[in-house]
Amino acid sequence: MLGVIKIFLTETKKTFYLAFPMILGQLGHIFLMNANTAMVGHVGVNDLAAISFGGIIVIWLIIVGMGLCSAVHVLVARSVGAERQQTSSEVLKHNMWISAIYGILLGSIVYFNIDLLEKLGQPAAVVTVAKSYVKILGWIILPVMLFRTFRNYCEAWNNPWPSFFVTIGVVVVSIFLNWGFIFGKFGMAPLGAKGAAIGAIISNWLGFLALFIMVATSQRYALKWTVKSVLSVDWRQFKEQLKIGIPTAFQIAFEFGSVLMATFMMGWLGASELAAQQITTSYTGFVFMIPLGISFAITIRIGQAVGARDRLAVRRVGFYGTGLGATVMMFVVILTLLLRQFIPTLYTNDISVINIVINLLIIASVYQIMDGVQVVCMGALRGMADVVIPTIVVIASYWIIGLGSGYLMAFKLHFGAIGVWAGLAVGTIVVGCFHIWRFHRVTKNWTH
Repeated sequence: MLGVIKIFLTETKKTFYLAFPMILGQLGHIFLMNANTAMVGHVGVNDLAAISFGGIIVIWLIIVGMGLCSAVHVLVARSVGAERQQTSSEVLKHNMWISAIYGILLGSIVYFNIDLLEKLGQPAAVVTVAKSYVKILGWIILPVMLFRTFRNYCEAWNNPWPSFFVTIGVVVVSIFLNWGFIFGKFGMAPLGAKGAAIGAIISNWLGFLALFIMVATSQRYALKWTVKSVLSVDWRQFKEQLKIGIPTAFQIAFEFGSVLMATFMMGWLGASELAAQQITTSYTGFVFMIPLGISFAITIRIGQAVGARDRLAVRRVGFYGTGLGATVMMFVVILTLLLRQFIPTLYTNDISVINIVINLLIIASVYQIMDGVQVVCMGALRGMADVVIPTIVVIASYWIIGLGSGYLMAFKLHFGAIGVWAGLAVGTIVVGCFHIWRFHRVTKNWTH
């Protein structure tokens, strides 16, 4: 037992050394979202509901796109493990093209199809605000995708601090700009939710440009790019990245898409339920960044172990990392239960919304430990480029089991908002159990 504890502490130290700035960076992004939610929440319930309904669509598209960037973590980590620097720079260049195409394409689709929001069954007053908000916010996809590509590159090189410091700068600038645009502090009329979108776009472009300059001028990476070399592409490199990125994007699309669908369900119940959904997902999303950061670190460490052909390390890093995710989320559950009556008051003064949030936080605490387990274990599988089968299971678990049971409990058994979240809990537990089994099965013969 003492030997197991010693190994756990050793692995935790190695993982946290890499994960800590990534966790802080993720928390910075979510803190920014929470700050925007809190500011818009003081404008009115309709504006708050609008950024929940409209904003989560754009966030979903961004998170799906981040799946395409995941290949950078895996392939660059393998290159680092195998000491092939030139290969890692090729991965960065080709993923930059993938991110740029995705960002421009999706931004255009959002802009020119904004009227589709009217067909999703949400309150009319909410839709009106959401359309003006989303039409602007859609153009944030491009800078966020490019930033993520360069951030993943730095992290896979065991250097997560540059993106962390840039993220902190983005948070500070964005909060200042949003405060000004939302409440009209720059000699302009208050723009409400629309102002939050404008401030977010400006700050994220500044963040990407700062990180790009830091990477391009660093001797550590020695990119040595020219215009000709950037324009010269290898279709085999695109194929290799998309082989990892597309299944990962689908996995993220359906996992986060289940939260998006749950948001629509909450909108069918009413504006108060929709506002409560925004607050609850803001909080749970904030604490989820801790195991997500650990998951990124596990993906990189396993990718490096695969590149170095250290098969024993793959299994050790994966299992102890999963244990670390479960341990962290156990403390989060305790925190959630202790602060469940205080948390919603940070976002709104509406009593009906606060009461709904309190109940939803109790449901969230039921599955948060397994949520940490599933995301870290998924990161371990991704580091091995095992993404297809887990993606299929994610789709079935969240959309058939999770949302199916949630709809039944919410609308047929009349549990309302609690029913929707109980369904999400069921889906998460199923996914977590499968990921643990899958990682064990895939890696068990590697130690023989």
